[in-house]
Amino acid sequence: MNGCGRTKGFSLVELLIAMAIGLILLAGIVKVWLGSRQIQQANTALAAVQESGRFAISVLERNIRLGGFPLYKDPTGAQVFDSAKTADADPSDGIAVDYAADQPCRGVARAGAAVKTHAFTVVNGALQCSGIVLATGIDAMQIQYGVDTDKDGIANQYLTATRVKAGVTTPGTPDWPRVVSVRVALLVNSGQDALDAPAAKNWVLLDRIVATNDRRMRRLFTTTIPMRNRMETAL
Repeated sequence: MNGCGRTKGFSLVELLIAMAIGLILLAGIVKVWLGSRQIQQANTALAAVQESGRFAISVLERNIRLGGFPLYKDPTGAQVFDSAKTADADPSDGIAVDYAADQPCRGVARAGAAVKTHAFTVVNGALQCSGIVLATGIDAMQIQYGVDTDKDGIANQYLTATRVKAGVTTPGTPDWPRVVSVRVALLVNSGQDALDAPAAKNWVLLDRIVATNDRRMRRLFTTTIPMRNRMETAL
């Protein structure tokens, strides 16, 4: 019987070469998959940061802008800011504004409604208003107040709450009636790890530096909010 019908198998060398090629291809597939996963995690983290930051800023803008409504009609110059709850702190300041509304913290004023205090703080990484959680992933909130020292409706200096309380135009007399705008800075994180390794960075939030060193993605949000009711008073 001749060997014409026999099939020749792979040699050991050929098997080793085939296995090596297979491992190389598998390593390439795993690398591509890991890269795609990291990109997806980064995009998800960035979306979370953008969503929390923009929402938190928008809520603060709506509420702070309404401060004093409709108190500017009061000839006694009633307080726009609740000075007991508006204070400097590390790493997050607190701010409380008074305006007429049916419900607190909604950013919706109504003439004739009772005047309520809308107090914003950061507690356990969440922006809260009167105990209601509004946005999570907040590392820090810093606030400065634009003081109109020459009564032209434009802020001449941006000061901390402590300095406003101490008085600039007249030392010892708080300058809250002269505050015509508010500057807010928020440091927002992704809430989950998104970087390959911890990244140490110092963030400048107005007059304060906040240090971070972890794998979370972050972004700094800042805005300046005009106090329209207070500006009318100042003129």
